[in-house]
Amino acid sequence: ITPFVRLSVSQALVVAALRSALAIREHADASYVPGLVRSVERLEKLGRAAEAALAVEMLVHAHLALGDPGAAARTLARAAVHAERAGNASYVRRLGERREALGAP
Repeated sequence: ITPFVRLSVSQALVVAALRSALAIREHADASYVPGLVRSVERLEKLGRAAEAALAVEMLVHAHLALGDPGAAARTLARAAVHAERAGNASYVRRLGERREALGAP
């Protein structure tokens, strides 16, 4: 096993989004959000719908950690759009269920 693994650009962007979301959950600090948003935007520009859905879902965690469930619900809808584009119906359903659990229509 090699200690260094080469990631694709989309994989690196997902990892960056995940790290930002984890950092925000640990330390509720909005300064991590811009980096997370940049990762999402780059994935969207690359047309990587599945990866964008996951990165957007990380933004949901950030909104919740920062105490904004309304923004989290709106962001879940955005993640669902990407999941649908990726053809992942079960992911779309789970995102919708989470959105409903937040009280969003």
